[in-house]
Amino acid sequence: METIRLPVARTVRLALRDTADIFVRMPVLCGLSLLVAILLRWIEEVVVGPVSLEAINPEFRPEIYVIGFAKYIYFVPLAVLSCRFLIIGRSPSWLEVRTTKNIMIVYSVVSIAIYILIAAPIITIEYIINMMESYAVIVSLSAGVIFSIFIMHWIMRWSLIYPAIAVDQRDASLRWSARTTKGMVWRIFLVQLVVPMIAVLATFPFLIGKYSIKFEAWSIVPLAFIEVFLGIFLSAAESEIYVWCCANRKSYDVAAPRTVSERA
Repeated sequence: METIRLPVARTVRLALRDTADIFVRMPVLCGLSLLVAILLRWIEEVVVGPVSLEAINPEFRPEIYVIGFAKYIYFVPLAVLSCRFLIIGRSPSWLEVRTTKNIMIVYSVVSIAIYILIAAPIITIEYIINMMESYAVIVSLSAGVIFSIFIMHWIMRWSLIYPAIAVDQRDASLRWSARTTKGMVWRIFLVQLVVPMIAVLATFPFLIGKYSIKFEAWSIVPLAFIEVFLGIFLSAAESEIYVWCCANRKSYDVAAPRTVSERA
């Protein structure tokens, strides 16, 4: 039984430092990601329109999931290069973008598969709720909350698949990630929760524009920036957890990257 536990505060601190470093080292790619995030936000707000918060039983909106899927995928190049830069010290250059096309394809396919695993049951629950009478909605929502906790558990267990794919680990799989993160779920959850929660609180003034009667276009930019910031932070956090596992987990059977000896 291993007694070494993932250091939550230290991992968050390193991930924040890494996030700032990525903004400095990859300004062009971060800028492009921000522009795409702004475009998707604009489509979501202007073309599709926000979902009404007043409806007890809102209409099912499949286009919302299409936009969510696009938000899940556009970040792949920046996520892959960030993980490779943080874990194995590869220079974040355009040459690295060209030489990692196959890795990015695999990363995208896995991201799509996990997105479907997450979204499909949620869509099903929403559809069932829309088919029910109002008195049954509370029961359905309760079941949805329980199911969401179950989904969140496995998102944490599978989180190391992303940095493993990014550094081209040969035995990377969802099963490997679940085995490596066994007993770490709550600590991984805390690492990936603290900063996003602070960021969510920071978005409240801008969300007023999103859900007010008069849409405020200026709110798109800060919301998109926070979205990109959180994406980079989560990639950095996953990379730091990956490095920590390389250095401290006996069950982890892979050659330690160069940065492990420097950060452990």
